[in-house]
This record gives sequence, C-alpha cells and structure tokens, in this order.
Amino acid sequence: MVSRRAAWYAIALGTTVLLVGCKADGTGPTAPCGILSPCSTNLQGLTLTPKYDTLLVGDTGQVVFAATDSSGGTVANVHATYSSTNTAVVTVDTTGGFHAIGAGSATLKVAAGGRTASAFLTVLAPVVVAAQAGGDFSCMLLPLGRGYCWGTDAKGQLQRTVSTTCFDSATTSTVPCALAPVAMSGGLRLTTVTTGGLMACGLVASGAAACWGDNSYGELGTNTTGSGSAAQSVVGGLAFTSISAGLTHVCGIATGGGTYCWGNDSTGQLGDTGIVYSTTPIPVAGGGPFTTVSAGGIHTCALVANGAAFCWGDNAFGELGNGVAGNTSQPVAVANGLTFVAISAGTTHTCGIVTGGAVYCWGTYGAVTNNTPTIVGGGLSFTQIASGGGFSCGLSGAAVYCWGTNSDGQLGSGTLGGTSATPVQVTGGLAFTSVSAGLRHVCATVGDGTAACWGSNVFGPLGNSQQASESASPVIVGSPLG
Repeated sequence: MVSRRAAWYAIALGTTVLLVGCKADGTGPTAPCGILSPCSTNLQGLTLTPKYDTLLVGDTGQVVFAATDSSGGTVANVHATYSSTNTAVVTVDTTGGFHAIGAGSATLKVAAGGRTASAFLTVLAPVVVAAQAGGDFSCMLLPLGRGYCWGTDAKGQLQRTVSTTCFDSATTSTVPCALAPVAMSGGLRLTTVTTGGLMACGLVASGAAACWGDNSYGELGTNTTGSGSAAQSVVGGLAFTSISAGLTHVCGIATGGGTYCWGNDSTGQLGDTGIVYSTTPIPVAGGGPFTTVSAGGIHTCALVANGAAFCWGDNAFGELGNGVAGNTSQPVAVANGLTFVAISAGTTHTCGIVTGGAVYCWGTYGAVTNNTPTIVGGGLSFTQIASGGGFSCGLSGAAVYCWGTNSDGQLGSGTLGGTSATPVQVTGGLAFTSVSAGLRHVCATVGDGTAACWGSNVFGPLGNSQQASESASPVIVGSPLG
C-alpha cells in the first residue's frame, strides 16, 4: 500500500480530493485523461498492498495501488480519488500523498472506475521508549525500532554522517557533532540499543547484533578494525537476548545460553585466557551460565540465575568486588554472597541491586573505594541501576537518585562539583521510567514519552541544541530531526 519515508514534522498536505490521472502502473499521478474519458471503463480490479501498515506521527508516504482489467492486465490512465476516514490521524492529498498527523487509526481509500480499495493504518505517537548515555553522545529508540542519536560523531557513533561540528577545546579544532537527535541511517529497526565509549550496538527482532562507531579494538565485532557510521552486523551468526557496550568492548547473552564478548581485552575483560583483543565474539571461559551481563570500563560483571555475581577484567580499583588485588581474565565470584537482581559495571566501579531493592557498590566512585560490596546509604529501594564514569544513578519509584563524582553536574542535584557518597535526588520533579549513566552525563526516559539528560554537554550529548554548557539539572531532549 505504501512506500514510506521518514520525514519528521512535515507540513500537512491537505485533504481536498480531486480527480487525477495515474501512471500506467498506478503508482502516481500523470496528466488526467478527462472526467468523461472512457480510459478507465475496462477497470475490473483495484488493490492496495499491503492492506495495513503502522506509522509514527510525522511519517509521510505515497498511496500505491494496482488497477487491472478482467484478464489481470494493467489498466493505464486511471481516474482516482483518495480519502481518509480520520483526517485527525492521516490526511491525504489529491495525488495520494499522505501524512500521519496524530495517534490513532484511519482507513485510506482510493476510488476509480466504480471500484474502491482501502488500507488500514495505525499511527503511533513518537514517544521515547529507551534512552542511553555513552561517552559524550546519546541514543534513543522510538516505537517501530526507530533509532536516533546525538552528541559527538567523531568516530561515526551517531550511525549517521553529520555536517555540523562542535569546537574541541582540548585540540582547538572542530569535530562532527549533532546538538539534537538525528535519525540513524540505513533503516535498521532495533529492539534495544546500548552505548559505549565511542561506539554503540543494537539488536534487531531476530536477536542479531549490529554495531557502529569506533572499531580500534574490534569492538564492532566485524572481524576487522575499520570504524564507520554505518551499522555493521556482528559476525558469527549468534542471536542475543541482551547486549552491553563498555568503554572499548562489548558483551552479550546468546539465545539458549552462553556469554560472548569482543573488542579490547587489555585486562582480561573479554573473559578468555588469551588477554588479546578479539574482532569477533568469543565465549567467556568458565562461570555461568549467565543471565545478565554488563560491560564496564575495562572490566565486566554478570549474574547467574540464582543472583550470584561474578566479575572479570581490571581490578585496579576493586571493581571486581572479590576482595583480592589483581586482574583476572576469567569470572570470579563477588564477595559476601549477596543475591542480586540487577548489576551495572561503570568505569572503575560496579553496583548491584539485591533482593528488596537496596544497592551495593564496589570499586572507586567519587571519594569512595571498596574492594567488596558495600551498601549505599539512604535507605532507598531501587528497581534499576546504572553505573557510569565514577558515579551511579538508580530509579526509585518515579524518581532518579545519583551518587559519586559530580564534576559535570552528572548527579543532577542542581549544583556542580564535589562528590556524594549517598544518593541525592535529581531535581526538576520529572517522573522517570528508566535511567542510563554515561561517561560524564546521564539520560533518562520520562513518563510523558520524552527523554531528559543532564551533566556534561561538551559535544552536545544533552540533546538541547547547545554545546559546552553543562547542566546540573535535567533538560528535555529536543525533537528528532530528519
């Protein structure tokens, strides 16, 4: 029925219906053959394919129909009129161009030669269903797997080449960046997205993984070290149930069990015994089977079905939580025998939620260092945990609380600088539904369908059309751009 293109917030085309002619294949307008012309008298069949479709508000497209005679042959120069049963949802113009303008449902109809055909459209609101903060860039997903990213694009991590730039004071040069969300290229439809240091990955409905951005250590999993803004399929034919991007490595839980990692292995964070980077997924040696995995700075942590936690890789800051100094290239049990329901590895620390909602952290964050799990004060109960660059945030009810370093306002407390060993509530009174901690900024989904970010904005990762203006309180991410 439709050939669709993404065009956010396009101007409505109107709903006036006039007689127009169509190309011989019925795909678009040509000069009319006359209101009284017999050119369509042989028309016996009129069809739209498919009979239904799902769109987002802002989508536009073109009605495509087939006109046939009694023998199935194409009828040329067909008079056609178009209409929508709900112009508050979809409008259609005299040429069959349609525009989705509101959430709901509508039927598009085409009439010609005494025949009619129709197609049912469902239009969804463009709400944010997931938001992820990475290393000075961010990404989000809308319904139908539509992906958008913003912030620095120096390594192609926005999955789209952008023409705008930001000033890099460290190098006194400019770098590609987007200060508001831009659509990922290539039409990839994602079920999940995860952001790392300079790259990102996502899963499609089949569970296949694709990654884009920096590939210096093979973290795209493509059996090469070539970076790029185009999403590239992770080799090996694996299907994943979850995936997590760290600073320069990626790990995922494969369908049917098995944990695989790829990328930088400088401290054993891939969980193998070789301590070499891998450009393809390799299985984690020992431990497991794991149900959850989280890739951090240069370490990785995971949970087994009974809630026991294991970590591997760098342990210079105690981030493995086993109470013993030294790195390890294979999973080791986190001390104290706690039962976790969620775990998140940051750059130099790890945090997990235990049964009942309390949070324990280990490693170094802010001014705190512990090499075994230590409860985070405040008496709060959390349902989600996200660890970033020396700080963590958690979701408690509809509020987000953060703790650790606050050099760029990443705690969201309304002030810059200092550290906090205990959780402080993010200001602004927004009702949050999820939270993601990046290197030095945070992004979260809001109950009204928007996204908000706070912290460093040096290359625009807050998505508020500004650069180098850090924010110690949440700012709403701008509307997606084409």
